[in-house]
Amino acid sequence: MSIQPKKLLLPVCFGLLATMPGSAQILGGGPETVRLHTGTASGDKLGQAVCILADVDGDGSEDYAVGAPNDSSGPNGQSGTVFLYSGATGQVLQTLFGMAVGDQFGFSAAAAEVDPSGTVVLLVGAPHAGNNNRGQVYAFNAATGQLLWTGDRGPSSTAVDFGWAVDFVSDENGDGYPEVIVSDPSVVFSPTELGAVYKLDGLTGAVLASARSWNPLWSFGLEMHAFGDLDGDGFKDFGAKSHNRTLLEVYSSASMARLWSYQTRFEDGRHTFCGVENADPTGLDDVLVLTSYFPGSSGSLRRLDENGNESWFFDHPQGSNYSEVFSISDWDQDGSDLVIATEWDSNASAWVSSTMDPQDPNLQSHFQQSSQPFAGIALEVLGSRHPYLVYGDPNFWLPGMGNPGRVTVWEYLSFLEADAAQLSNSSGGTVTFDFDFPASEAGAFYVLLASYTGTGPTYLSGVAVPLTSDPLFQAMVNGNPPSQYLQSFGTLDGQGAGQAFLTTNPGDLSSLVGSTLFHAVVSLDPPNPNYQARLSSEFVSIQILP
Repeated sequence: MSIQPKKLLLPVCFGLLATMPGSAQILGGGPETVRLHTGTASGDKLGQAVCILADVDGDGSEDYAVGAPNDSSGPNGQSGTVFLYSGATGQVLQTLFGMAVGDQFGFSAAAAEVDPSGTVVLLVGAPHAGNNNRGQVYAFNAATGQLLWTGDRGPSSTAVDFGWAVDFVSDENGDGYPEVIVSDPSVVFSPTELGAVYKLDGLTGAVLASARSWNPLWSFGLEMHAFGDLDGDGFKDFGAKSHNRTLLEVYSSASMARLWSYQTRFEDGRHTFCGVENADPTGLDDVLVLTSYFPGSSGSLRRLDENGNESWFFDHPQGSNYSEVFSISDWDQDGSDLVIATEWDSNASAWVSSTMDPQDPNLQSHFQQSSQPFAGIALEVLGSRHPYLVYGDPNFWLPGMGNPGRVTVWEYLSFLEADAAQLSNSSGGTVTFDFDFPASEAGAFYVLLASYTGTGPTYLSGVAVPLTSDPLFQAMVNGNPPSQYLQSFGTLDGQGAGQAFLTTNPGDLSSLVGSTLFHAVVSLDPPNPNYQARLSSEFVSIQILP
């Protein structure tokens, strides 16, 4: 290879390459607040539901809907409101209102794109609307606000809270509209059996089938989420839990038959389980669940395979208890969705979110927020390398105003950014690497590392660095970076920022044409006697062109 090492003036030794994974650490980056949406009156509960809408306004960014089930800004009093926002700008695109006081319109929401028209259908649950306040669900065209259909259990129904939770599964009858699942955790079947999940036709809203708990429980369906395909029939599946009961039950959406159950020991929370795509080689999706800690144990996040068997777990290092978990997109580009788990940090007196990779429990980032995330999604926004995080907190409190609820939108910012993704061997050029670590890293040493074989990870003094150890990586770790790398080792400034460069002449990269150089930056403790890794960025890649 034409890139040749040069000896640094500083004697650098960055610990042992063969160190084993340590406890989970901050990785990659953190969020910056993009916008806030706050309810207008106490008790509005803005953020009770949030969902992705796809791109309904045609600007290239995904948009989102937010429910405020006690909002009274519409023409029908305190009936509830759903706001549809632009993901790119935060401007309101549509406002949908409940029909009558107490409907709780916007208590739940979900959206799906319809084939082949591409219409985005927004599903809204109003668990106290309709006949005798027994609950209804509404399907809207998200772009126009047109009501497509209304679904309920009928005038003689025993429903109580129909629409408590809603979601889309798969199009099972081939009409282009994915079918709908709706929970009613309060419908009574016997003195000891409450709750059901119903499947509705996605085109008409007609009830097609229902599922009840395999093991009689109170309030079955109080929490309900759709997954990907777990049983290999080509259709999405779903799970449901009950209030103050700890059994997660998983069902086939096609047959509405129970597939398996799992004892979580977790009683409270709105999002205590979620589906994860491509978390193992089987091609079938997995499920992540939270388990409560008990005396002598820690709170835990566990991954279950398509058959309900535990395949991975992460116990909270401080013995605390995670409260919510959400699946987000594949930020680290390893083929597996990441997840966000939230907890109350008593030391920081703040809610803390941690991103985790089900492929590697040691890869995490942590960030604080002022209120508890109750519902969360991740938006793909045009021009942003990472998704925006949208968190709803319906219980958010403001002095003198009560609890109007709030929705916070964050953009995840990486510790490492490059101003180019390609470099030409024939013409040469310069790539600038900008580092932006947390302020806690101000004045720390840093080292820019590279690999031409992959994204590892390789562990440096217990910190997972997303690069594969190869001759280039080893040379840079040992303080002998190629001469084309400038300022690859140094000290971060007072804000935890820094900069390095890759500058090449024509022909320098001839042996790497057609390959990719992967880079990551690591902050370091002072040598004692060796440098110790503190934080690692995500990787950025540079494609080498002829």
